Amino acid sequence: MSLQEQKHLSRQIQETKKHLRLFNQLFTSSSIEEFLLFLYKATNRRFKLRSLVLCWHSGHFGPRQYVCDLKGVYKKNANYNRSDEHVKYEIKVKDQEDSQFLADSLGRPVQSILSIPICTSQYSVDKPVYIFVEFFAKDSEKILYFYQSILPLVTKCLDYLLLQDHLKTGVALWTSTFNELKEPLVVFDEKSEVSNANKVFDIIFDQKDQMSLNQKNIQKEDRVFERHSYPVHIKDVKYNICHYVDISESLNLRNQMIQNIKMSALGELGESVAHQLSNPLTGVLSMAQLLLNSGRLKKETQKDIQTIAAAVSRSQEIISNLLDFSRANSQLDVCNLNEIVQKTVPLLKSVIRLSEFQLELFEKPVLVKTQSCLLQQVIFNLVKNACQAVSDLTDSVRQQVKVCVYRKGDQAILCVEDSGRGIKAADYENVFKPFFTTKSRTQGTGLGLSMSRNIVESFKGSLKVGRSPLGGACFTMSLPLEC
Repeated sequence: MSLQEQKHLSRQIQETKKHLRLFNQLFTSSSIEEFLLFLYKATNRRFKLRSLVLCWHSGHFGPRQYVCDLKGVYKKNANYNRSDEHVKYEIKVKDQEDSQFLADSLGRPVQSILSIPICTSQYSVDKPVYIFVEFFAKDSEKILYFYQSILPLVTKCLDYLLLQDHLKTGVALWTSTFNELKEPLVVFDEKSEVSNANKVFDIIFDQKDQMSLNQKNIQKEDRVFERHSYPVHIKDVKYNICHYVDISESLNLRNQMIQNIKMSALGELGESVAHQLSNPLTGVLSMAQLLLNSGRLKKETQKDIQTIAAAVSRSQEIISNLLDFSRANSQLDVCNLNEIVQKTVPLLKSVIRLSEFQLELFEKPVLVKTQSCLLQQVIFNLVKNACQAVSDLTDSVRQQVKVCVYRKGDQAILCVEDSGRGIKAADYENVFKPFFTTKSRTQGTGLGLSMSRNIVESFKGSLKVGRSPLGGACFTMSLPLEC
């Protein structure tokens, strides 16, 4: 063997060793970033490179792009708008269309480039993968030969790494979606034990409380959840996905709708009662007035007739108040808060008579813009609650209920106080939440105060609770004054 042949063989052996080292590095790469860094360094040792760019469209996850240069490897937002329907999988040198695409993508002019389209598995990408090699070397044949020699290896390595990236991205996306859901979601295994759960589930529920988690409806504090179950099978293993939907608001709306239906029915009933009783009551009142005006009655009889006439007038007033209480419309009117309270209190005589009731009205009209029938509902509820709060007190404790109306600055104020056991400071805001109640099931549903606050706030007012000087609770309603 001649000396020249020996030198040529030695160069081939050295080149083969370099290829083997590169093959080993690329095959053992654990990520796309590491793969690109190895490939960039191996190329840059032989040829002077500016950058190495990997660009592809990752199925449902959109366009992806990695750029490798002297600074390292970094991701870059890509705009994959190439037309790749009829791609020839061959390396191109200094292609004008590819140069323009890369320049637009990087946002700067590019040097001479190799465009290397790579056909990978259809499971990882849905368009060809491109490696763009931006180089300074004048002689492009050597760099072209180098990449042609390692193309099969690069293709196999990228096929594996892109599939791995696709799976990781998919898992990360669904894990993020699973955890970011605003409602509890949990996966049970065949033994009904929690296999996986999102963050919201762990915050609201206790995983050990299996009996509660299997119920159709679950109440947690002031929230109600409805369980929806979806069985799935994965590799012959049965899982049960449970979604707990917060139905608190819908239940609240449902109960409000029922209340509105009841009020509508009460209005129809009131109209019917008014119609049926109006004529006979008018007749009784007319006869009483005729007898009083006849002048032929004894004083004792005259007093009895006056009592009858007053009772008939009061009955007519109660019917009128009942109709006002049950009818509602969307129009706001300027009303006197004193008069609204005076109309509402007679409707509560059955509960008021069991307590020491005190009513203090303002000496002048207290005008507010509201719907009197809705405001009556609020006053009715507050006074009734106060009366119930003192009803179970012992005889030694004064069962006091006090209602005050006054003006404070530009606000009309209504205070309802009682001498009951009061409300804990920690529950001051809870009492206004739907379904929260300190009463027994037979006395309350936990909706009255929530609805009352909503009504008051719809009139640009506020409803608050605190401690009363009488010892119990004090509910304070504020509404803007109409001057």
